[in-house]
Amino acid sequence: MTTSASRTAISLLLLPLIAVCTLLSGCASPPVATRPATGAAAATPRAACYTPDCCDNEVALQFEPHRLNCRAISLTAEGKSAESFVALQSAIAKARVETANTEAATEVLCFALNDAAHRADARDEDGESRALFDGNLAACRARFGDASVQAAQALYGGASQHLRRDRLDVAQAQVEQVIAMSRANGNRGLESFATDALGRIRDMKGDRVEGRRLLRQAIEIKTAVFGERNREIAVSCTNLGASYIETGEGATGREWYRRAVSLYSEALGEAHDRTLHVASALAASHLADNEFTQAERLYESMYPKFVQTYGGTDERTVAIINDWGATFARQNRYAEALVKFEQSLGIRRGTVPNSLRHGYSALNAAKMKKVTSNCTAALALRTEAKRVAASMTPEQRRNPEIAELVADVASFEAECAPTRPAATPRKKR
Repeated sequence: MTTSASRTAISLLLLPLIAVCTLLSGCASPPVATRPATGAAAATPRAACYTPDCCDNEVALQFEPHRLNCRAISLTAEGKSAESFVALQSAIAKARVETANTEAATEVLCFALNDAAHRADARDEDGESRALFDGNLAACRARFGDASVQAAQALYGGASQHLRRDRLDVAQAQVEQVIAMSRANGNRGLESFATDALGRIRDMKGDRVEGRRLLRQAIEIKTAVFGERNREIAVSCTNLGASYIETGEGATGREWYRRAVSLYSEALGEAHDRTLHVASALAASHLADNEFTQAERLYESMYPKFVQTYGGTDERTVAIINDWGATFARQNRYAEALVKFEQSLGIRRGTVPNSLRHGYSALNAAKMKKVTSNCTAALALRTEAKRVAASMTPEQRRNPEIAELVADVASFEAECAPTRPAATPRKKR
């Protein structure tokens, strides 16, 4: 999934807040096809099975690369990621040097390389993941055929990686190819995932009408394939909601976000990462549109779930505290806002010291202290914000967000600077 959420700055009362980004996108990977395609695109009939579906086949498990790949799958299911990765690497290495049963080895590589490619992409290793996705596609084509379901799925994985890296033109060409291959094979599930991806691409390129049409089409296909309450529908609802939020159509966007939250909550639970990801975007959208009561209620209900899932000091939890404080500040409830900003500041001092987030937490708290008391009462917080800003190197200050923090700290200090009494004019003699 896309998962990853970025941040956007919300400015209020000269308070730039680090908020959860409302312009997020969902992503999904289709289940790997483990049986050969049928019809005109079918691969050559196989004598044995070395797919993940055959991990209970005692005869197939005698082939070492397959046994290792199945062990990697089992360890992943047990949450043993490090051990799983070692087994996966061994499976790939042994399959690559296999000379006696190259067909079986190629079959193992078709699936094992896909797993390895996604892992490399998750580590943000673009070049390595790209090479693995290309190898995955080559193996699937060699084993099952250029037009097979397996080749289409491998191509979709690589296209998704291009999409995550904003290589939109390359991603679009590949996704369109996946859609054609999926339709030829009658694989409507993969067609729905690829249609969603194409909708996101067209939307990101600025063609909102076509992008939204495709995302709605993806929802229709997913509903027909997976059922009305399947969590895969939530992915497309999230993407559709983000499209509307980005163009300032908050009310429409939030309807799609709420549908996604409902689906994720039902399928995964209210405290699951995906549920919280969309729920926080929903709250941030209310905040951005000055719907403070709705935002406040959401932050209040989400906070214990964020603590449950991520812990009390995780930055995702701190961002919720910070934005919760923003809802108070925007309603002139400065004392309540101060409590939240000081809470986030106390955490960030230890987790992200001398960072942009640390600096803004100190500055936000200082501003609330000034409003509820005076500049003198805010001196300790002002000093902390100045110290963090001063610690930024010239290279860091080339970052626009950091440059803005430095400027905001200086501006606030100017507000608190003591005014000198005007000089009394001398009398002429």
